[in-house]
Amino acid sequence: PYRPSLDKTYELAKSCFMNFHVSPVHPKPILLMLPWLGSRPQAIAKYCDIYFRTGFDVLIVESAVSQFLWPRWGLEYGGHVLELLESECFSQRPLLVHAFSIGGYTFGQVLVHVAKDTQRYQGLTNRIRGHIYDSLVMGSLEHMANGTYRDNNSVNVLEWPRQSLSLNPIKYFWRNLKMCVCPHPT
Repeated sequence: PYRPSLDKTYELAKSCFMNFHVSPVHPKPILLMLPWLGSRPQAIAKYCDIYFRTGFDVLIVESAVSQFLWPRWGLEYGGHVLELLESECFSQRPLLVHAFSIGGYTFGQVLVHVAKDTQRYQGLTNRIRGHIYDSLVMGSLEHMANGTYRDNNSVNVLEWPRQSLSLNPIKYFWRNLKMCVCPHPT
């Protein structure tokens, strides 16, 4: 299976950021973007443009499905991401994390390393200004494996109606809330 490395990302980041003058008093914030599987460059560019316009530099770290299916590889990759965030290029910069889908899992693996040695990574945790999680991967490894198998092998799947309560938990939540607040509609 494919196991991406951060070498390409690190070299790109190193070459891009060595040319920037970062003021120690007001360092430019960095956005760590962890995109979804199979994200197209045009889609990612739209998000990058938003962050560039608001004054961020953007570091994109992609994930592979193998890192989700083989957690040991994901944990190893999370360690490499952590090393990159602690490198000289990034270690003094405020950080915002924007993770999509499986990227949230990858950042979770970074946090596993942080939790094992909170003293060592205190500086990193203090630099994190916020987290944005979009369309996180939910469920178990088994569900992810089944979904990946279906996607790669053209397995037919029974489509559920779009308004099904099991596919629309927010409507289900609001319906229950309304019933609790106002049990007898007027």
